Amino acid sequence: MLSETSSSLRASERFSETSSSSSSSSSSSSTSSSSSSASLWRVDTLDEISSSSLRNVATLVETFSSILLTVGALEEPTSSALPTLDTLEELKASGFGRPPPRHGYALLAWYVKSCVDNNMRALCDPTEFEYGFHEFKNRGRGSSRLLPKLDGRDGCVYYTLGNLNSRRYKGAADLPYEVRRYYDKRNKRSNMDRLLVKYCSNQNLIKDVYASAHYESTHTYLIGSDLISDLRQQNNSQQNMSYSRLWQWIVLHSNKRNNIIM
Repeated sequence: MLSETSSSLRASERFSETSSSSSSSSSSSSTSSSSSSASLWRVDTLDEISSSSLRNVATLVETFSSILLTVGALEEPTSSALPTLDTLEELKASGFGRPPPRHGYALLAWYVKSCVDNNMRALCDPTEFEYGFHEFKNRGRGSSRLLPKLDGRDGCVYYTLGNLNSRRYKGAADLPYEVRRYYDKRNKRSNMDRLLVKYCSNQNLIKDVYASAHYESTHTYLIGSDLISDLRQQNNSQQNMSYSRLWQWIVLHSNKRNNIIM
């Protein structure tokens, strides 16, 4: 009887140990599973956060780039941003090229008469450095550029004209007397005026003409087509008047000579 009771107790203890071990194992497995799930959740969450952050950064960079491009475009000077002179009165009011010893007015009047035709085709070749023409680099960025930025694909280049120093620009010596008349190398005002032209060699066209007091932005003007026409007409009128006066002088002196002979 006692032997049966001891056997029953030992069996009960083994069952308890087995149950406890099973429970412990189950608990450990559950804990491990929960830990693994938590770990997986954290990884998924970090991936989502990283992806979201990258998307946000990409959006911010794109937005910032757009802002920079917009600001840059706003800062770029355009033809319309520069004052345009359309009449002789506006040219006179601007003070460009006058009074002597400044030569800009005489330079502009001569240029529109002698170097471009009615269709603005070039009659003087800037690429050959005629009359002292040379390339104008238009350096700077944004609003620091004097003239609008060139496209670069249309074959157009800026050239400048008006430096009367023939030692530096030999072609300047070929400018007419009325342009060089007051030049004095000791007087800066006698050599401060410039013309700038946008020349498109593939079409042999002058697209734009600018007048500038030695590249000062506050004294640089776009010359309108109406003003170019007015200057041509004025030149023709002055030339006709000169011919008329010359003819009158010839007739007058011819009459005097005839009277003396008689």
